[in-house]
Amino acid sequence: GISYAGIAYAVSLNELAEKAKTPNLFKKVTVKFSIDGKITEVFEVPCGGRITDLPQVGNEQGKYWRWDDFGADCVTFSQTVSGEWHRMITTIATNEEIPQILVEGIFDDEAYVVAEDAAEFALKNGFGEGVPTAAFRVRVFGAEAGESTYIVRCLSEEDCKLSVLTDAGWTEREFERDGKYIVFELNNNGIFAIEKVIKKDRTPYIMIVCGAIILTAAFAAIIAVKRRRGKNKAE
Repeated sequence: GISYAGIAYAVSLNELAEKAKTPNLFKKVTVKFSIDGKITEVFEVPCGGRITDLPQVGNEQGKYWRWDDFGADCVTFSQTVSGEWHRMITTIATNEEIPQILVEGIFDDEAYVVAEDAAEFALKNGFGEGVPTAAFRVRVFGAEAGESTYIVRCLSEEDCKLSVLTDAGWTEREFERDGKYIVFELNNNGIFAIEKVIKKDRTPYIMIVCGAIILTAAFAAIIAVKRRRGKNKAE
């Protein structure tokens, strides 16, 4: 066979590009980015170089643009990169049959939410004298629209109190109710706790009021009878 030992040897792309007689084909590559058939941006990088920041594309009519994968970490040849429009998602949820947590925002189809049980964390971090019915750390993952605050829906007891962990500690937070869910704002990676509100037994109070009414009525009846008898005697 033919041997090139001592004649040919392996070199890196950078070493090849530095040689004077190396064609431009091996020194730099051109990457064109195309949206709907139109070239929008052109990048030139060294052969084997990387493109760290892909062109930003604004959302249109409820859709976002995703570039095709072209090996941006190591570009070795000139090419035109395209992509596709994808419909945005406005609500993501945890995986239960009846979701414990729903998060509203603007997301792509790779986004997802994780609700981590934080009840033990709450008790160890100054929640207070009460015991939370439930507590969660809510984390949104994926390429979402850069938001940091979301509308959160949490499946909860009918009567409850909501507290959110802030820099100042646990802070009671107002919420709205939508069926079995409470609705409130929460930062991404935020922690909240809900505590069941125990209604006071109003039976003793009701009995006292009813008793007072009965006594008042009886007293009024006695006075009326006495007045009637006095009137009869006078006649």
